[in-house]
Amino acid sequence: MSYVATGFTNHLGTSLSQHPQLDVVPETTANFIDKNEISNAELKSKYFINYSIEATIQVSGDQIRLSSKITDLLNEEVIASEVYELTEDEIFEYQDKITDLALQKMSTMDHSISSNQRVSQNPIIYKKFILAQANMVSWTPDQHYKAMKLIDEMLEIEPNNYGVKKLHGWLLQQKVYLGLSENYKSDIIKSLEIAKNYLTSHDINSIDAMALESSNEGLLGNYSEACSKVSRMNEILSEKKSKASSHAYAMTAWINQNCEQFEIANLTYEKLFRVSPHYPAWVRYYYVYSLFALQKLDNAEKFINENKNLKYSYYGTNEIFQLCLVYIAHKRDQTELAKKYFAEYKEMPNSLSLDYLGGDFSAAKSKEFIEDFKDVLSIYGMT
Repeated sequence: MSYVATGFTNHLGTSLSQHPQLDVVPETTANFIDKNEISNAELKSKYFINYSIEATIQVSGDQIRLSSKITDLLNEEVIASEVYELTEDEIFEYQDKITDLALQKMSTMDHSISSNQRVSQNPIIYKKFILAQANMVSWTPDQHYKAMKLIDEMLEIEPNNYGVKKLHGWLLQQKVYLGLSENYKSDIIKSLEIAKNYLTSHDINSIDAMALESSNEGLLGNYSEACSKVSRMNEILSEKKSKASSHAYAMTAWINQNCEQFEIANLTYEKLFRVSPHYPAWVRYYYVYSLFALQKLDNAEKFINENKNLKYSYYGTNEIFQLCLVYIAHKRDQTELAKKYFAEYKEMPNSLSLDYLGGDFSAAKSKEFIEDFKDVLSIYGMT
């Protein structure tokens, strides 16, 4: 039943973020706050958060007990505390109740909750979709297969669900990246078709679908097509401003980087760090790569030293930072320092390969940087 907590969190965040009066903390930052047990005083002073919404969920058989609390951090008082008893089939109803309660207590007028924010009004689909997403982000073969099985089960129930289909498109691409595909081109073409259909038939302005389309075109070597929508992605992101999701910032930065728009990519990553400082760590070393492309070695070194040796869940992040230091030292003709950095990399827990590093640029228009990066690392013994 872990999907219940995720579902409540996602729906609450999405619903509240639709209101221009509210600036909702990104999910990644909320997770960081929860994990590190940050005090209310620090939430107010460091993160400028005025309200917090907390909930605990207990499950017994088919019964769910949900306790929620809304705290006004400015006045240091609990302004609402409710306990609900519900079943799995009543999840949507109580998601909306808590969102309504939050909006009322925070004095936001004219609120309405759109059912279109959910991937489906079917509780079974809703549950399986969240589980499929959770399996996908692990980036392991076993979890990939579990996610694919859930996709099949959802499409049997709702064969025309565009949200499920789009997730399927990303999973087909992941299948290729994980080396599980028996027919690389066929899977990428199928994923590309899903992205195109989503854009033409469901949401022409979906940044996520544009990123899926662009990356698939890039993987097929169709770089002109891959970069045809990057300007539109930038426009949409600019129009949404503070209401754009952290994922939209990440996808837009990534596609700009793939399309050699390194300055825009660089600035978009920096905006992402301000919007969501705890976004999954891959964006941090992609940001360093964008600095390398702009020949900003000093900036890259400073960023690495500020961010290395932290606890990242994303595989190989600290190792990649260390390899980037090797690259910087080599470019400065500091051979002995580069050797020292590489020796330190060899002592780190995760072993990477040149092919693994190159995979990050599979959809990129230009392979010039990554080939140079790999050539430099091979000098010091990387294979």
